[in-house]
Amino acid sequence: MKRSKNTFLEFVRYVFVGGAAFFADVGSLIAFRELIFQDCRYGVYISVLLAFFIGHIVNYLGSLWFVFLDPEERKKGWTWKSFWLFTVVGASGAGLTEVGMWVGYDCLGMNYIATKVTVAAVVFIWNFIGRKLIVRKKEEGC
Repeated sequence: MKRSKNTFLEFVRYVFVGGAAFFADVGSLIAFRELIFQDCRYGVYISVLLAFFIGHIVNYLGSLWFVFLDPEERKKGWTWKSFWLFTVVGASGAGLTEVGMWVGYDCLGMNYIATKVTVAAVVFIWNFIGRKLIVRKKEEGC
């Protein structure tokens, strides 16, 4: 029961960290798209990718400082292996984001911000599950 409770509390904290990462991601997306890549055919996709990784860094640091509070997990989190695994999960999330953006923006003709918000909800769940199950389990040697 304790593990289930810890996972629930981690998820609640992850919602707050994910929210901060989301605002960093979407804010960066808008800035990149509107200020730098406004005339580029693939500007939305370049902007999405760059912004995703800004959000990724915010999420990584927030997860270390706020989400996973167990001292052993926190200690493991500051290793290159942990960052690499976190980045692999994040990169797969970036891939899901790019595919979702293509479907929403190019195929369905949705606004790029509305598409990003929709896709971000799906990727948020993937990132929590992936980071909790893959990153933490790999670090434990399972």
